Amino acid sequence: MDHVWRLMGGKDYKELLLPSDAVNTCPLCYANFQLFEETVETAQEDWKVYAKHFQVPKDVHSVKAINYATLELTTKKNDYFGIHAGERVFVRILNVESSSKSIGGLNYYDFATLVQDIVKVMLDPSNEEATGTVLKWFEN
Repeated sequence: MDHVWRLMGGKDYKELLLPSDAVNTCPLCYANFQLFEETVETAQEDWKVYAKHFQVPKDVHSVKAINYATLELTTKKNDYFGIHAGERVFVRILNVESSSKSIGGLNYYDFATLVQDIVKVMLDPSNEEATGTVLKWFEN
């Protein structure tokens, strides 16, 4: 979730796109737009309160965790994106924590394994309620 906090705090988040030892592909790595009025600390506290977790089966090795939550946030004026200040929005977050640093365009073989493991987690019977909640997000 660190990348979400960086976005909300308007800080440089190049680590989101690349591991620290990867080749720099800027200008894509510098997106510093604060979109919400809430502070990073407030968002982190809300995440701790509202985030729910998928159970990761023992035979899944490329996924450490999958967490999800809906946070209610307030927009901050941003002329670049045409965002008006003061609008309450619901931000749905599905955070997949991978055990590999190679994901993200640097190793597509690992990416296929990661996708298969995400599907395996979501189809596990212990995650029926969590999967149902997340899938409903895509209905509207």
